[in-house]
Amino acid sequence: MTAPKSSRHMRFIAGPLNKQLLQNLLGEAIEPCTRVRAAVAYANRDNMQLFEACARHLKPLEFYGRYDHTVPVDPAVLKWFLDKASPNYHCKLVPDILHSKVIWWVDAGAYIGSANLSDRAWISNIEAGVFLPHDELAETGMERELLHFFEEVDDRSVPLREEIHLEQRQLADRRLQLSKQDYELEQQFESPRLSRRLQTLRGWSHEQQIDEVRTRGA
Repeated sequence: MTAPKSSRHMRFIAGPLNKQLLQNLLGEAIEPCTRVRAAVAYANRDNMQLFEACARHLKPLEFYGRYDHTVPVDPAVLKWFLDKASPNYHCKLVPDILHSKVIWWVDAGAYIGSANLSDRAWISNIEAGVFLPHDELAETGMERELLHFFEEVDDRSVPLREEIHLEQRQLADRRLQLSKQDYELEQQFESPRLSRRLQTLRGWSHEQQIDEVRTRGA
């Protein structure tokens, strides 16, 4: 199948800065590709577009994500792969060292940049990357480099198992609870200080209050 014309040349992908969005690139590249290989460190439940597009267009998918105590790949993403239970949808995790953002639509082109799999990265963040079409990958030897890259990543990965999913889900729940506790501690600490500050400001002149705001904003 012939790739769309816009997918046949190298492009700078900077999201809202130049109106080149990854979700649009996905729409162009998914149909002509033969399969998808992605090594993206962080994946959020709010952006399952890549995975769902592969399933919708019946494209085999290999996904490599990061694995550590910060839960870089959302448990909902891990569950998506476990629920598929298909040899066409592989998820493997690389402990501690994976920080890449590479999406290779094999036989269509590849994105190499800074964007993780999240709505903010795909829609609103200032990200930077390039899309290299298949012909350019082949002509420059980058296709061989990508093959080698994924071989090396695969060697350092572990297959997703239910035990990993449960562990990461428990860690996510615990981190959420710790985050709430941290917020409560912050409020307990800041509220008295804010109250005292307001009482002090009430005794100041209007000009003094403006000077204080300017000083804090500097």
